[in-house]
Amino acid sequence: MNYKLLSYLGLLLGLATLTACKLSSNQLINAQKPNQGDRSPSTQQTNLIGLSLVKKDNLTNEYRGEIYPIALLINGRYVDVSTDVTTSVRDDLSEDVLLRNFGNQSLLSAVQNFTVLNQGEKLGEFQVQKLGISQFACSTKLTGQGNFSSERSLEAVFSSLPEDQVGGFSGSIGNKEFDESWRWTIALSQYNPAKTAIATPDATAEAKYRQDLTSIANAFFSIDPQVKNVTGETVVEEISVVDLDQDGQPEIYGLVRKGADPKNESSRGSRDGGVVGAYANVWLTYDGSQPRHLANKLTPYSAIAARPAYDLITTVDINGDGVQEAIVRNTGYESTSFGIYEYKDNQLEQVFSGAGYGC
Repeated sequence: MNYKLLSYLGLLLGLATLTACKLSSNQLINAQKPNQGDRSPSTQQTNLIGLSLVKKDNLTNEYRGEIYPIALLINGRYVDVSTDVTTSVRDDLSEDVLLRNFGNQSLLSAVQNFTVLNQGEKLGEFQVQKLGISQFACSTKLTGQGNFSSERSLEAVFSSLPEDQVGGFSGSIGNKEFDESWRWTIALSQYNPAKTAIATPDATAEAKYRQDLTSIANAFFSIDPQVKNVTGETVVEEISVVDLDQDGQPEIYGLVRKGADPKNESSRGSRDGGVVGAYANVWLTYDGSQPRHLANKLTPYSAIAARPAYDLITTVDINGDGVQEAIVRNTGYESTSFGIYEYKDNQLEQVFSGAGYGC
């Protein structure tokens, strides 16, 4: 057995110890035993999920590829594996000292190879070559830095990533100046390609999906005490058609809004601080032609906070059981974290939330 594998097993044992501190003895036993009733023999028991970033240094015009680890799937449970070094950075320690002190806590010391996805499709292979310290707003995190294995440049990859999956940071920490822009997507240490793909819906099918999302969202808006008196039209702002259980039938995700449009400057100026609208994150599937509700998360908003509970990043089979999980980005006030939802027993259930950063 080589040193890298020994290190990896050591890290997994360390994570098991960490998990033991958070779970009761019965929960820990269940976490360590795969559920043979609902997992196929091919189900993978470990997978590292990370955020793949390509960062542009606006001071030097140089590009840098990074992996920010989010969660480790281990024996059917998800563990937050991000490493926060914010407090130590504020003590003005150098990057070399921080890496010596915290480097052995990162799974990226043992897991270096990732498949990077762009909107559910394979973008390329990424290899972590060294650990680094990266700034995310007020948070400083341990990341892995490296390159794609193909001949594509980091600049080309940066340009190919969705323009709405962007971030950046400018300012100074200690004596170091930052002015970075980045684009991001999801990366996995073990990639299980989808067996089937849902065709892009035609205009008639999409109109039906939008109507069904609207009807389901309105039912929830009408019974929520903070939202039921909100006026204005109901709008499906985003829609994704996926096949979570790979049965050839669609599951639909929609981001639905009712009330004042937060992006409208005139409506923003007329607010009095009360609830002026709400977002609903809605999931549905179909029994024949009839929609069936899977999950819903409703978020009222006011002048201070106008954002949905989360944004869908991608769907991908993380554990190898043939059913895709949904990976989302949770948005809060000056904060970001990530969530994972599993589709099982005709329900969409959140199984992970963490790896946060912000101010």
